Amino acid sequence: MRAQYSEAPELRKTPKRNPTSPDSDPSSSGSASSSDSENKKQGRKIRKLKKKLRKARKLKHSPKDPTPYKGQPDYDIFEKWNFEVERWINEYEMSNEKAVERIGSYLKDKASQWYMDFVAPEPEKYTVDSIKMGLFAYCFPPDMKAQLRREFKYAKQGNQKFIDYMRTLRRFQRRLPDISDRQICHKIWDTVHTYIKVKWIKAGMDSEETELETLVTAAEKYEQAEEVLQKAKTYQFTSNGNRKTEYVVKPRIAEQAKGLDSGKKGESSKAKKDKKKKPKEKSKGDKPKDDRPRAKLTKEERNQLRAEANAISALQYSKIDELRKEREQLYLSVAAIQLFGSPNVSDTEEETPTAADNELLRVTDENAETIKIKYSEIAKQIRDTYLEQASRRAQVSKENNPLMVLVSDPEDKEEVEELSIQLNAAQIDKGKTRETTTRNIERNASKPKDVTRRLPKPIIVEASINGNKLSTNSSSKKKH
Repeated sequence: MRAQYSEAPELRKTPKRNPTSPDSDPSSSGSASSSDSENKKQGRKIRKLKKKLRKARKLKHSPKDPTPYKGQPDYDIFEKWNFEVERWINEYEMSNEKAVERIGSYLKDKASQWYMDFVAPEPEKYTVDSIKMGLFAYCFPPDMKAQLRREFKYAKQGNQKFIDYMRTLRRFQRRLPDISDRQICHKIWDTVHTYIKVKWIKAGMDSEETELETLVTAAEKYEQAEEVLQKAKTYQFTSNGNRKTEYVVKPRIAEQAKGLDSGKKGESSKAKKDKKKKPKEKSKGDKPKDDRPRAKLTKEERNQLRAEANAISALQYSKIDELRKEREQLYLSVAAIQLFGSPNVSDTEEETPTAADNELLRVTDENAETIKIKYSEIAKQIRDTYLEQASRRAQVSKENNPLMVLVSDPEDKEEVEELSIQLNAAQIDKGKTRETTTRNIERNASKPKDVTRRLPKPIIVEASINGNKLSTNSSSKKKH
């Protein structure tokens, strides 16, 4: 191990005797050699004791071990581990060979795997610096320096203090050694707050000639002055529009002078104190703004506001009535026509009464035009529409296949579905208020029902086609 002995003991040197002198004899030379050997032994003992003392002192104040590095691609963590390893080696006065052997104890995960694969088999080929470089190349991406340069290029002060921003730039300079102080001067000149740059210019500084330390020192002072100015502005507050008032602290000398004047007056000061003790009567002007009576509206203004409110409510009710009437539209389809001999008719008629022939209905066509029509006229329109479609289909079929024998079977399900038409019909309200509901009604069922079993009034259409009486049983369905 390396050891420095700056405090080596001073050995006493015996004067050399001249062998030709009459005082010199063999006995005196023997005693001198024995004293020299004793002094050497004593010096060795002293050195051993000092070495033991140093070891005991180190054991008493042992340095902290480095935090294990796990191989994260984080430059801050790697830099901290590097600093702790250097301090650990220096405090233990460790040689390079021993440091290479023991540094693996402070590596984990990915970094430890690299150490066991490359360094542990041949530790004599590595040094502490080569291990650090190998870990950096293995754990960090290959374009790490390019990323650092990109971050340095787009760095700005932003919301940071100048001292923090300068520390960030110094960190980039430490990790990228080719960044010079002059480059940092250009960087801070273009990216600091505007007021700092203005004060630099007023002070006659420049990024080309002024030293970096001079710019940094001046910027820190400018920033401190700006903070003091901002704190002073916080004592100002806005009230009653844009008028600003400030709190002014009176000096104590003025207060003391007032006290002396009041003491000279004597009774007048006591009278003033008595007046202060008496509660003041609150006037109307002393009331806070919220308690003051507000300006009352005139009778004409109140009537005008009521009229506007009534007009708005009437408009809303009219819109609601229009929406309600639209929901009362009913749909009739020829696909629901059945013969009187159908077994389902008797069951349906028990629960659905037949409507009167002279009952008026409101019918809406495809163009949203509404007309009033009697119940008995609907069957005629259905019959005419059916005959028209049947003749048109027969003509088309004859043109396509003249030899084909046409068979009209109105009971055929597919044929009836092809001839389906829709009439949007709604019964005219006769003054009775009916409860409207927006619940979903079950469709395509012989007994339509909703959650409450409240069924709207059904419509049964009687029509005759080709001399045969047909019956339509269609429950009115409300449009949602």
